[in-house]
Amino acid sequence: MPHRRKVRRWVAALPIVIGVGVVAVLVARRAEPRRTEAAEAVYKLRVIRVEPVIVVPRAIGYGTARPARVWRAVAEVSGRVVAIHPDLRSGALLPEGVELLRIDPSEYELAVAKLKSEIGQTEAELAELKASEDNLSASLEIERASLAIVMADLDRVRSAFDESAATVTEINDHERLVLEQRRRVQDLVNSIALLPTQRRTAEARRAERQAQLAVAELDLSKTVVRSPFACRVGEVGLQQGQFLQRYEPLFDASGMDRAEVEAQVRVGGLRSLIKEGQFDGVDIETIDLSQLRAALNLTAQVRLEVGGMTARWDASFDRVRETIDPQTRTAGVLVAVDRPYEQFIPGERPPLLEGAFCEVELRGAPLPGRLIVPRSAITEGTVGVVGPDGRLTRRAVTVGLALSGFATIEEGLAAGDLVIVSDPVGVPLGALVDSTVDEQLVADLASDALGARP
Repeated sequence: MPHRRKVRRWVAALPIVIGVGVVAVLVARRAEPRRTEAAEAVYKLRVIRVEPVIVVPRAIGYGTARPARVWRAVAEVSGRVVAIHPDLRSGALLPEGVELLRIDPSEYELAVAKLKSEIGQTEAELAELKASEDNLSASLEIERASLAIVMADLDRVRSAFDESAATVTEINDHERLVLEQRRRVQDLVNSIALLPTQRRTAEARRAERQAQLAVAELDLSKTVVRSPFACRVGEVGLQQGQFLQRYEPLFDASGMDRAEVEAQVRVGGLRSLIKEGQFDGVDIETIDLSQLRAALNLTAQVRLEVGGMTARWDASFDRVRETIDPQTRTAGVLVAVDRPYEQFIPGERPPLLEGAFCEVELRGAPLPGRLIVPRSAITEGTVGVVGPDGRLTRRAVTVGLALSGFATIEEGLAAGDLVIVSDPVGVPLGALVDSTVDEQLVADLASDALGARP
């Protein structure tokens, strides 16, 4: 029995012994490992080659459209409404000069007729005064001639009295005749002297009546309400036969010849539109609005998102608000769109209606020779650059204009530099770069710099 147990133990251990022997033989025969040099990692990155381009400085703001002119119609005279234009309804478009409303003119026509009659009466008085002056002047000449005759008779009687050929009674009678004639002459002189005063009184009365007539005729003209310019009518609540009080509001109407958009623009964005030295030698305190517009040389575009499409209008810079919002640090810039209704294109460009929320882009004078890079390529004031040795470096740069998709570089880059535009996360500084120039991005940046938008 003990012998059999030993045999079984050797049989069980035999596979283990054989396996150990095989492993020992393999280990003894294995070849020495080959030593290879590790290859340096190369990273594929997209780049652009920066070259000088023309940059159009721009600033973006947002605001609501409104008509440049608003007419708030009121009744300038009292009276009953006797006629209303059939198109005087909310939203209607009306041409300039069309009669919109007529108020009963009877009362004002009577006032005009009465004043014309009074003026005619005063004119007759003045004519009568002129005739009286002519008659009195002629009578004065006659009475003066009679005075000369009676004075000559008095002198003759006095001479006869000296020769004892006349009596004192005859002298007294002739002196009485002279005094009577002098009184008649003086009465005529006094009457003629009063005529200028009477004429001035009549002329003043005529002038007063003429002024009253002008007011009455003006009131009569106000019984007809006409559109002062081509307009779009607002809310209307008038009825035929309605009695209106003077200065009672009637309706509002908006002009169609010009629309304004007041956009809130960052002060920094406005500053970027002004070139250095642009106002050298210009007295800003005395410059007028037209000169300021010419000096700034700004153009503008108004854009409106409607139903998934963008409508555009060319606009002109008009003026800037006098104050800056202290909370947002923005200024109100007003731009104007001429004839917005005439530019209506069905399905493409609607009328620029009041209250439409718009984007406004202001553009300054073009700046030549600027280096630009995508804003995404700038990280904490540095950009990635592929050096002459093909390795990644980072350079500190000074940013000039920072617009929506790109920024101009004032310092830190030179023409021909390769700037990395793909995400270099995980790429260590000094690593070899297999660069691919993104020609499409270069073209897009140059187009964006000129202000082209899809």
